Amino acid sequence: MIQCGLNHMRERRIGIRELKSTLSA
Repeated sequence: MIQCGLNHMRERRIGIRELKSTLSA
């Protein structure tokens, strides 16, 4: 259960990174 939560946070972090890259580009 904890591992699933960490994985979800990791996915959100990657998504935010992609959004920033697209906005800057």
